[in-house]
Amino acid sequence: MTIYLRNLFLFISLASIFSCESVVKLDIEEDSHLVIQSLFTPGNINIDQNNLFEVRVSETVSVLEKNKLDYLTTAEVTIKPFDQELEVLSLLSLEIPSYKTRISGPEEGRSYELFVSNEGHESILAKSYVPFGVEIENMTFKNIDSYPHEFLPDETTNKFNIQFEIQDDIEENNFYHLLIWRVKESDLIGDNAKSTLYGVGFDEEKTKHDPSVQIVNSNVAFYGAYINDELFNGEKKKLDFDMVFTKWDTPWPENIKIEAELRTVSEEYFRFHTEGARYTNNGNNTFFNDQSLVSNNIENGYGIFAGYALRTNRQDLKEQ
Repeated sequence: MTIYLRNLFLFISLASIFSCESVVKLDIEEDSHLVIQSLFTPGNINIDQNNLFEVRVSETVSVLEKNKLDYLTTAEVTIKPFDQELEVLSLLSLEIPSYKTRISGPEEGRSYELFVSNEGHESILAKSYVPFGVEIENMTFKNIDSYPHEFLPDETTNKFNIQFEIQDDIEENNFYHLLIWRVKESDLIGDNAKSTLYGVGFDEEKTKHDPSVQIVNSNVAFYGAYINDELFNGEKKKLDFDMVFTKWDTPWPENIKIEAELRTVSEEYFRFHTEGARYTNNGNNTFFNDQSLVSNNIENGYGIFAGYALRTNRQDLKEQ
């Protein structure tokens, strides 16, 4: 069984946004508010993943009080599908405190409500949904090249072009988040096998004239290509990207595998990430000091509660 580490990468990346460098600046008179971190997905249904809901709860703090983020362990957290009863989330992890469902997880095509309360704070409400996933079709590589790194003799620079198609849904305004990974597979087999995923950089020159694509390379928390279907709604869209990465020669096998991960995301996911990327690219890490700068779907609080569907395609990096 291959264990994917993308969710770990995701939560570490998001945690960096809310780290000691991301202290919320508030007026001294302003009350503290709850901050929510929760991106949820059923996982890749083609490989029978069964992901659970996970919610992290913290609070805004004055820059005059402290510079360290503390996750709350006393909150009451519930999630409700619109047509079912509430499910109470349990505090299952204390290392980085988070609340998780024990059995049930999100499903594609479903909407969810989040309720969070904690003594001393105003209770919060958030709503989101999981879109139906879109398959990655006819994926191919070309223009594969590798040469010694300009400054680091023990490393090589690798470039390639990746192309594939997606069939967009005409009934919805769809949003996508594309990530490209280089895969280091484990030498082990069975339950002990793990794949480690490393992000591959996008060449921004390739897509700078395509208004439907926004590339983010500079911030690990928002890395990827963000795609809005406004210009190709309901059509089959061919996506075409030039990619580059650096690798150490010794630890990597000769045969390199590349994985394309396409997330069909909710609108709140898309806006939070694209606006957050623009904001932090300007050198500002005080992420919530002005609610108007970044979309926020947490009523009476801050943060993100958003769903997405996931499809992947993993292949050897070779011309086809």
